[in-house]
Amino acid sequence: MKGKNARKRRALLAVFMAFTMTASIGAYAQPAISSTVQVAAQNSGGYAVTPEAGVDMKMDNHPESSYWFPEDLLNWNAAEDPDLKYNVSTVPLATRVDNSKLKTVNETQNNDTKMLAISIMNGSTSGNLPHGSNTFGAHTFSYWQYVDTLVYWGGSSGEGLIVTPSPDVTDAAHTNGVPVLGTVFFPQMEHGGKIEWLDTFLQKDENGNFPIVDKLVEVAHTYGFDGWFINQETQGDSDGNELKKEHADLMQELIKQLKEKGSDLEIFWYDSMTKDGKMAWQGALNENNSVFMIDEEGNRLADEMFLDFRWGYSANQDNDLLRVSRENAEKLGINPYDIYAGIDVQANGYNTDARWGLLEREDGSTNVSLGLYCPSWTYFSAQTKEDYEKNESILWVNEAADPSQSIKPENSGVNNEVQAWRGVSTYVVERTAVTSLPLITNFNIGNGENFFKNGQKISEMDWNNRSVQDIMPTYRWLITNEGSNTLTGNIDYDDAYYGGNSIKFVGALEAGKKSEIKLYSSELALEAGLTCTTTAKASNGNANLNLVLELSDGTKQVVTADKAIGADWTTVSYDLSSLAGKTVTSIGYELSSPEAATDVKVNLGNLTIANTDSVAKATTAKDIVIEDSQYDADEMCAGIRMSWTGDENADYYEVYRVNEDGTKMFYGITNVSNIFLNAFERRDSEASVKFEVVPYDALGNAGTSATTTMQWPELTRPEASFTASKTLISVGESVTFTSTSSKNTEAVKWNMPGASIETSTDNTVTVTYDKAGVYDVSLSATNDKGGTIAKQTGMIIVTDKVSEGLTNLSLNKATTADAYVSDAEAPQFAVDGDKSKKWCATGKAPHWITIDLGETKTVSEVSITHAQGGGEGADMNTMEYIISVSNDGENFTDLTHVTKNKAGETTDAFKPVEARYVKLTVVKPTQGSDTAARIYEITVNGYDGPKSDLTAPVEEPLAISYRTHVQNDGWQDFVSNGEMSGTKGRGLRLEGIEIRLDNNTIGGSVEYRTHVQNEGWQDYVADGAMSGTKGKSLRLEAIQVRLTGEMAEKYDIYYRTHIQDKGWLGWAVNDGKSGSAGLSKRLEAIEIRLVEKGGAAPGSTDNAYLTNKKEANPTISYRTHVQNEGWQDYVAGGELSGTKGKSLRLEAIQIKVNGDGLSGGVEYSTHVQNEGWQAYVSDDAMSGTKGKSLRLEAIKIRLTGELAQKYSVEYRTHVQNEGWKNWVKDDAVSGTTGKNLRLEAIEIRLVKK
Repeated sequence: MKGKNARKRRALLAVFMAFTMTASIGAYAQPAISSTVQVAAQNSGGYAVTPEAGVDMKMDNHPESSYWFPEDLLNWNAAEDPDLKYNVSTVPLATRVDNSKLKTVNETQNNDTKMLAISIMNGSTSGNLPHGSNTFGAHTFSYWQYVDTLVYWGGSSGEGLIVTPSPDVTDAAHTNGVPVLGTVFFPQMEHGGKIEWLDTFLQKDENGNFPIVDKLVEVAHTYGFDGWFINQETQGDSDGNELKKEHADLMQELIKQLKEKGSDLEIFWYDSMTKDGKMAWQGALNENNSVFMIDEEGNRLADEMFLDFRWGYSANQDNDLLRVSRENAEKLGINPYDIYAGIDVQANGYNTDARWGLLEREDGSTNVSLGLYCPSWTYFSAQTKEDYEKNESILWVNEAADPSQSIKPENSGVNNEVQAWRGVSTYVVERTAVTSLPLITNFNIGNGENFFKNGQKISEMDWNNRSVQDIMPTYRWLITNEGSNTLTGNIDYDDAYYGGNSIKFVGALEAGKKSEIKLYSSELALEAGLTCTTTAKASNGNANLNLVLELSDGTKQVVTADKAIGADWTTVSYDLSSLAGKTVTSIGYELSSPEAATDVKVNLGNLTIANTDSVAKATTAKDIVIEDSQYDADEMCAGIRMSWTGDENADYYEVYRVNEDGTKMFYGITNVSNIFLNAFERRDSEASVKFEVVPYDALGNAGTSATTTMQWPELTRPEASFTASKTLISVGESVTFTSTSSKNTEAVKWNMPGASIETSTDNTVTVTYDKAGVYDVSLSATNDKGGTIAKQTGMIIVTDKVSEGLTNLSLNKATTADAYVSDAEAPQFAVDGDKSKKWCATGKAPHWITIDLGETKTVSEVSITHAQGGGEGADMNTMEYIISVSNDGENFTDLTHVTKNKAGETTDAFKPVEARYVKLTVVKPTQGSDTAARIYEITVNGYDGPKSDLTAPVEEPLAISYRTHVQNDGWQDFVSNGEMSGTKGRGLRLEGIEIRLDNNTIGGSVEYRTHVQNEGWQDYVADGAMSGTKGKSLRLEAIQVRLTGEMAEKYDIYYRTHIQDKGWLGWAVNDGKSGSAGLSKRLEAIEIRLVEKGGAAPGSTDNAYLTNKKEANPTISYRTHVQNEGWQDYVAGGELSGTKGKSLRLEAIQIKVNGDGLSGGVEYSTHVQNEGWQAYVSDDAMSGTKGKSLRLEAIKIRLTGELAQKYSVEYRTHVQNEGWKNWVKDDAVSGTTGKNLRLEAIEIRLVKK
């Protein structure tokens, strides 16, 4: 698929839209698949925007990037590996311009110094999806111009020691001409290393061959990466497992054989083990480690060596180890630049100090090359995407984000002193792989918070896949601004032409002044018949974007675009016909504006230089097969392995869900003929889903697509479950209940007697309890198939004995555990109150730790600090664990079993119990396959005493109770507090009702009356008396209910009725009418609730009482005064007034209403540039300005009179750079203040209350 030049300069080719991770395991099943159907790529309708992922889980059938222990690799068989097709990189290593031809851009760069990056490209060794997922977060490294070799760093004693690069990393690196090495890592004993692993790796067969060598060569060639980085740091012990000279001798022999059998592979040796089999890092090339580079006969072994960081330690600062290394290399006939001075930036990134003077030579060159350990700090330390871009720029370029500047510390020239970070561009000249045509780039780094196609947003789902990364600009950034121009460059994650981002240049442009932007270094031979285009946009709506080419003959050519770029994506063309036969050495742009512009933003979305006739055209995709599928327990998500017969001319494939209306939703893009859709979500109760795969060539032309349909399993009834934020609380303290019911739940209903909110249908509800006692909580979950109820008796204890908070019962208590790595990571550090220390246990999971509280206590919750909370990566957080308790230390009862955790800090609350021993069982220690438990703190919270101290008798809570007399059924039992009395779906009338207050210690009463068929309104009755009739077969048609006395002062009473043909009406309150008049409709059911005075209604209060009288139908209309265009025509409610995409400001507005019989009007105020908020005007008066060129920045709108009582006015504004704001209503602010952003459009509507 990737063997053609077109692939070397491809557009955004391969996005695998997988989904994020959890441990939910569903049944393994093969879905029914319909016959594959061929359809034309463009006849499937338009796009529907894919929403953000609604679930956060990883299916167990996902393909996984490979890693092995030595024994496992020896047993590996490519033909039997089900993940192999997903793990192969298909992008060939691009050709770079020879370093000797590169032009330096600052005075300290040189053409000889090379750069090695040993980088953590994924957060863990295990659990990595080969082509990304539906998360934005990923180390989408894009400063390849400063890297000569990338080591995919990984390996651990709990996962595996031999690690292949994930194919998305190899793809991105190869696109940029960077070879990628897998890792062979033998850890130190204190980190779980075992000498037996090294022995297995170094074992020979009867013919003197190393079996592991054959596997290392096979894996690299099969997977498509470029070699191995070998780091042997296992030092052995004194118990018969010593590291010996024999190990060093065998390692030399193995490297020699590896180079013989894999002559095309690059082998890197880490300065660790010496020739005598000692673990002694040298920090230099010397006689102790040179044997791994060259043997006694002068045969080369490893190609390069990474020197340990000790060359820069203060103890060695006068030893000039890098100069010594250079001299030793030259004596041995080794290129000094094949030796790399290691700098460890994992902890501090660009805040790392270094002894740069030891690296530098007087002639401006360096003694050796440069190697960075964990420059991935830039990603893992970042809190935002802006942080990430800043970190990358400073680390790789410099603080000025300008490689032409040489950054020199204050003490520059002092040979051996520590100096501040200088930026890699100080030494390493920018490399380039822009060496052949076609050149097609969308300036995309391989992730996004949206996905765009031809400038249109087609997905809001976060994604990342480094396989899709384009060749990014060589120079970040080289910008020459004329006059008062102030352009700077960066990544734009909010807008793209294709993929997830573009590049942007922001700042001011003086009229007619030019800014020259040099983007790419190149060695590009131009031929006749080329098409050259750029797709760009300028926020000021009018900018000139000319092409600037430097040629190998030393001249510079400025090629004028055929037109200006506008506010929308504009494709401009450049005529290169006169340059045929020339060689381009740099590519850039000349940007200018005919008019002065401040705060301008220019986006570049695509650059194409190609002979379009010579680019192979995509034809077909066919024969889609669902190779494997797995569903979660609720059968609402699927993990889908999908493949098809591809087309060798297809550069990439887009994968869609096809909707019933013919529109389609984007779910993935891949450069190979397979994809894994992880946690693909079912829509409600749909029985099947249709997929479409569309092939595209390098220019983005679609071929003929294929479709297939997958049947979902039949839905089952949901399983109800819930959690509480706390279970042992004081009076008035809030507690939040959260439904954790299965995903196939369609509706939930809470019952929390005694709480401030006793019933609710929300997924999450927060309540308080105003009296001490013990309280039950229950939750029902339902769907079309039925329902289940989860009930916790005595779950909540409310007591004044915890008014000062819960007690940490576990601090510094005695602990035992199944294992621990060392005395420094022993179990007692899990309860010492210090989150910088941990209990760590390695070996086969599960692991456990038990805490002895000393005597029986009341335990209500356990807080755990997992790996991330202690400063490690999120991938190391415990995924599955069990909390259990015991009174004898032998027989434990499980309280909580968590299976899908991702968080670094967790708190699990449960029904308070008495216990002396608390046990944490770590079932699945990490998010991947690492089996090491990492627990930084366990806090057992509760009451320092027996449970009996807390459980005093509870007063019965106040309740509103009621029962109804139903046609044919007679009197039903009393229900209370929002429960339904009556029937639904049976067509039976209510004939009578009784209502009472239970446990009323406040005073006052409840009164009510009903409207009876033929008889009209009856007189009020109170406190359990019947209203209505019995034995007369007359329907109730309406009801009024009210409180009296002190009860009315403290509570509102809400009620709603279910009426014939209409269903549930809105809630009426405090003697309001519920039901109907003049419609002859029976009441069929009723719900009644008490709410504390002034509290929120239980639901909508719209349409609580229906009559046959005509309702008013008020309308609102409005018009805006627009920059350059003047007053627009009036538009009706909900329509757009103003403009979008034209960058024109609103300057004034007029609004008017027609009340249709309702009194009142509309008032409004605008926030005007330089003037602030204007006074309110009303009823079609102008707010804003005319003729002053001042923008509206925000607006407030409100209704008056009867209109305000019955209607809300809702409105939203379209704001410069930010797009549509959310709808607000009734005098709320829409727009911005203090940000200098113009309103560009507005929509207004009336909504009935």
